[in-house]
Amino acid sequence: MSLLRAYLLPHPPEVVAAEETKDAHALSAIRKSYSKVAEEIAELKPETIIVLSSHASAFSDYFQISDGEVGLGSMKDYGAPNITFRVFYDKEFVRRLSFCSLSNNLPAGVEGNQLGFLDHGTMVPLFFINRLYRDYQLVRIGLSGLSLLDHYRLGIYINKTIEEMGRKAVIIATGDLSHVESNESSYGYNPQGKRYDEQFLSDLKAGNFGNLLDYSRDELTLVKQCAHKATTVLCGAFDCQDVEPELLAYESYHGVGYAAMSFKPLGKNQSRSFYELYLRKQRLNLNEEKKHNDKFVALAYAAIETYVTSQKIIAVPEDFVFWGPSRGVFVTIEENGSIRGCIGTSTPLKNTLGEEIVANAISSASFDPRFPPLRKDELPYIKVTLDFLSIPEQVENLDDLDPEKYGIIIQKGSRHGLLLPNLADIHHIDEQIDVARKKAGIDFDEDYDIYRFVVEKHQ
Repeated sequence: MSLLRAYLLPHPPEVVAAEETKDAHALSAIRKSYSKVAEEIAELKPETIIVLSSHASAFSDYFQISDGEVGLGSMKDYGAPNITFRVFYDKEFVRRLSFCSLSNNLPAGVEGNQLGFLDHGTMVPLFFINRLYRDYQLVRIGLSGLSLLDHYRLGIYINKTIEEMGRKAVIIATGDLSHVESNESSYGYNPQGKRYDEQFLSDLKAGNFGNLLDYSRDELTLVKQCAHKATTVLCGAFDCQDVEPELLAYESYHGVGYAAMSFKPLGKNQSRSFYELYLRKQRLNLNEEKKHNDKFVALAYAAIETYVTSQKIIAVPEDFVFWGPSRGVFVTIEENGSIRGCIGTSTPLKNTLGEEIVANAISSASFDPRFPPLRKDELPYIKVTLDFLSIPEQVENLDDLDPEKYGIIIQKGSRHGLLLPNLADIHHIDEQIDVARKKAGIDFDEDYDIYRFVVEKHQ
């Protein structure tokens, strides 16, 4: 079996410093588990170690795999200047994984600015491993803003590449759990943090890897964790396999949860295809939701499905009755919890609301420059929502803004940037203005006008 073992490991730089100073108390259980993992890896003698790090280069819509011959690093920024790293990358594995991912419409590869030095999420586990074993090549992969399902898919393609190449490989998902477990944390305290850790570890210990796909983006943001996506990739590598999970250690230190786990593959089991189970559940849920869509959303779906399958633009049905004049409309397409397209108009460009919906639905599906055109095989898994915009009104006082209630338009001449209200990552007026201004290409020291609007949401 090519995938020898996988591990979830935390990456606090303190464990390296504690090892160097022989501090017997700091994260002692985690350090013991690290030593055990290093001993196991030395016995397994993998040819390739694949590290999934939340601190490697990250992009919103792309998984970057580190490229080049050699990865260099130093712990000097963490109080240990004498600890340095020099590891060779597995270039052939990187090439094959990139090809496999892109062939399956998953954006992963070596594009983008490469982080020149190893990140601490990679160096901390390698510090312990390198003391006992160095005869390996490294594959280092950053995470992304893509959906949890896409992270799981990446794990599937990692294992597929391992098997096709016959590589003896170990996977390490490096990340910490909740950062809000006590007031000692710089993020403060939130009781949801401890509950997240407990549920997350319970799912992993029970081998319920499909449950990791059901956590919401808001929940993961709230608890300030950095392990969930990396662990989801790890779990994807075990799709259709029986696994023996083992919790090696868990500690809460200065308000942060740290866990170490090992995962031993036991053999093929097609009933554990959590990827297919998730897709089936998504299809059922979305089909049920569609039964309750209003006619505006139903028209958007029809426009998207017709254009994607036949490149034809549907006519607005004759019996489609709209009230009032045409309005600005934004059409948002989501797939597996991530934005797949979002195009709209702040003021109407068509004669009727129906025509506005059809035009923007097609643009969102096929002409959003941030994404490739929607494919036919994706249609069963998309969710469509519409936002009808009120007529924008100019704002003179920032007190008249509210990111949860009002969308905004920042405008200077022909340049303008628009943000819809109630976005998950926008909580303050200054954040909303800053993002909209940057979208418009307006510098912070330029004068500009601000407009606000409300939306009528349909889903």
